[in-house]
Amino acid sequence: MRQSPGGGSEDEYVESLLDHGVAGIVFVSGKHADGGADYDRYRALIERRMPVVFINGYVEGLSAPFFSTDDRAARIAVTHLSHLGRRTIGLAIGPARFVPSHHKREGFVEALRDELGPLGA
Repeated sequence: MRQSPGGGSEDEYVESLLDHGVAGIVFVSGKHADGGADYDRYRALIERRMPVVFINGYVEGLSAPFFSTDDRAARIAVTHLSHLGRRTIGLAIGPARFVPSHHKREGFVEALRDELGPLGA
């Protein structure tokens, strides 16, 4: 169960929001971004017709709006650094189990191959 820096879990925050009678919830990089998470909480909210929106991360099978940045936009950075003559380029991201991290890595590797040739060459 994920927790915020202050110690509260996403489920605790959701319960608090529901207790306060919110009209909808926007989830930003929440459990839905974790490829190994249990999505039953979201299914329950959708079933009770609570309006929800998810930002950064996508869960197939959840009938709700999802919005994400272009996680594969690493191409722009890699191209820029390559044109500056850089050949050793690193990437710092979160755990691979998170959908945005996975997509960022994919985009980064594709950009490296396109700009610098086969990896390790």
